[in-house]
Amino acid sequence: MKKISLLVFVITLFSCSTDHYDDDILTEANTDLIKILEENDIDPQKVVITDEYVILEGDIGIPISAILEDARAGKGNISKQALRDKSTFEGGRVSNEYNNRIRIAMAADMRPDWMEALRQAINRFNEINECRIHYTYVTGSAHTYISYKNLNGTIGFGEWPQKTIHSNLKTYRKPGSKIHIHPNQKNQSLNLKIELLLHEMGHTLGFEHTFKDANHRAQYSSNYDGDHISGTPIYDPLSVMAPAIAHDNGQFSYYDKIALQKVYVGPFINDFEHTISGTNYADVFSYVTYTTNVINSSYNYKWEYKYPNSSSWGRLPNSSSSNTTVRFKMTSYLAPHRTNTFRVRCTITKPNGDVSRDHFSTRVDGIDIHH
Repeated sequence: MKKISLLVFVITLFSCSTDHYDDDILTEANTDLIKILEENDIDPQKVVITDEYVILEGDIGIPISAILEDARAGKGNISKQALRDKSTFEGGRVSNEYNNRIRIAMAADMRPDWMEALRQAINRFNEINECRIHYTYVTGSAHTYISYKNLNGTIGFGEWPQKTIHSNLKTYRKPGSKIHIHPNQKNQSLNLKIELLLHEMGHTLGFEHTFKDANHRAQYSSNYDGDHISGTPIYDPLSVMAPAIAHDNGQFSYYDKIALQKVYVGPFINDFEHTISGTNYADVFSYVTYTTNVINSSYNYKWEYKYPNSSSWGRLPNSSSSNTTVRFKMTSYLAPHRTNTFRVRCTITKPNGDVSRDHFSTRVDGIDIHH
């Protein structure tokens, strides 16, 4: 639910004001809700409270029933279901039982004006490599349903992921079930529609707002922070999760994709094939060479390595994005003794976004250490 201000045809979105809950909300039946918010350092004056939701920062809905349910269960705090500033609370991630088979539907009266935008938004999510998120458009039963709603001057709303209990009595978290769009948005440009859908779909997956800078954050602050997602910055003015549409390219930012890959880790899928050739066996301190068979000056080449027993890949020193061949000297970090396996991989990205990755292993004879 974002306020909209139209000035010289540029959309600027603002959060709701800080005095948006009515006196009739503060009934005896809802004093527990206010208390829970305050105990979680959320100022009730900085959120919107409706008969169904607590709405943070203008357009993120947490069902009041979920908040009160967690409190009654004795958890002592709000259901931790938000990704904040590219951050996550435990439990906010949509469960694997749902996140790679999300069914999304749209109200019939929206389809003439929004169907192409939704199709492209779905593709944006589904095209992210190494990410489990996968959407399918349906016309029947759906996990997330998009519909028009007059939001009293605001333009969009997305519900956070919600708990569900299966027949095995285990609790899972499914995508938020509702996205509302104000009808006055139907004549916006295609890219702005895509941007708005990506933003609200992001909320239904648990992602909170990512701000442009500290001043931007101060405008929306409700003191509801979580754990930062590694590999992403605190501020990202290009993020689709910014609570103000500052651009209209209809695309995830670089760090949006990293956040999705970090939270919803999935397999790497090759869009095309390439092969690495190189040194099969080497002594420590000797030079090794690796080459890919796919060579094109417009492609991006990312060379990485992994030492034995390492859990992560590192960028090969002195390699650039244009290197189709790399040559370097093995170091003693590989193996202080015995023979070990050194791994190298190259990820190639085409200008259209297609990617491919291949691995190569070298047996390295290390240095014996005598005590």
